[in-house]
Amino acid sequence: MLSLKEAKEFCRIDNDDEDTLIKTLINTADSYIAEACGENYNKDSEKAKLCQAMLVNHWYENRDILGNKKALRYSVESLMLQLRYGTESSDAND
Repeated sequence: MLSLKEAKEFCRIDNDDEDTLIKTLINTADSYIAEACGENYNKDSEKAKLCQAMLVNHWYENRDILGNKKALRYSVESLMLQLRYGTESSDAND
């Protein structure tokens, strides 16, 4: 699963002021992906971490109710499909 440090690096956050929020976003991203892909997805794969990071960054940057979801939608859906139907070995070759 994505660590707080990895999420902050991806989002380019240099301070600790919103660590609680970022941890909540990480846990929410994990739950979101698990509900879409099934509980058995590999949380530690690079694809899973990228998908989590993209969701965290999107939610962090777009806190309003009507945020811009189109830019993120295709990328996250594609990654989640790969996580849901892909195999463990396919992740190692990416």
